[in-house]
Amino acid sequence: MNSSWSDVESDPGVFAELLGQFGVENVNVEEIYSFDQEPLTNSYGYIFLFKWSVIYLLIHSLIY
Repeated sequence: MNSSWSDVESDPGVFAELLGQFGVENVNVEEIYSFDQEPLTNSYGYIFLFKWSVIYLLIHSLIY
């Protein structure tokens, strides 16, 4: 498949390793499954791995 996206495994360990290679220290990577849970405290940000679109979001909200 010809795409501008690179395949990255959805695994916190992969991102922890990448951050370490970038020189980032004292940071934990945690996987979350839903934004319905309590927000993480002391968070620097979120990494979204999968493409999404407004159309997908609308379809998904109609199904669930």
